[in-house]
This record gives sequence, structure tokens and C-alpha cells, in this order.
Amino acid sequence: MSYWELLEESARKKGFLREEKIPSLRDIFIPTIEEQPKKHGSIVKPIVELSEIASYLTFGCQQGLSVKEATKIVKTLIRKYEEVCNRLGIKKDLTIIMNLNTAFTNWCNNTRSPTAQFLFIDALSRILEHVKENG
Repeated sequence: MSYWELLEESARKKGFLREEKIPSLRDIFIPTIEEQPKKHGSIVKPIVELSEIASYLTFGCQQGLSVKEATKIVKTLIRKYEEVCNRLGIKKDLTIIMNLNTAFTNWCNNTRSPTAQFLFIDALSRILEHVKENG
């Protein structure tokens, strides 16, 4: 018996009629993928950008990133955070933004302080956690 005949016999035993077309994997899985909402595909890029900005700031504050450049990047991070929250339909946490601003101000005043760096990195991670938990 050929592989195809074994497959047809197995299908018949499982309740398929001989004239009926046996669904292929493509027939089974492709419609499922196409039925998924498109909104998740459009949100991936902003979330990735948000995490990349946070990573850049995390390593930058430890490696001597200038305060002027960091200020621009933090503003971009906050805008991106608000965009992600709007797209996901979650409420942005103002406490997290205030903590980030406070930690960033402390870091700007003393960029060499390990404590200021830690608090700044912690504030960045809280933004990502908020998106992860609520998104």
C-alpha cells in the first residue's frame, strides 16, 4: 500500500467519505492565521521601539550618555509609551511617568552615582512592565 492509500484509509476510518476532500495542513491552519485580528501586527513595532529606547537609555546612563541627548531620548520614550498605551487601549500610569521624571532628574544632577543610575533604570523597567502586564 502506498502512503496516499494509507492516508485515505485512515481518513475513511475517522469519518471522511471517499469523495470528500481531505483537508491539508494548509487548509486547516491558514484560515486560522488570517482570522486573527490585524491590530496585534500594528502594535508590535511601537512596543519593540519602546523597549529599544529603554535599553539604549539603560546602557547609556551607565556608559556616559550626555544629559542633553538623554533628555531628548526620554521625551521620545514618554511619547512612545503614550502611543503604545493608546494603541493597546490601556490607561497610561501617570505615577510611572512621574517616577521616571524624578529618577531622570536625579540622574542628571549626578550622572556618576550608582544609586541614581539604579533608580533611573528601575523607572525604565517599570514602564516596560506596565505595558507587558496590561497589554
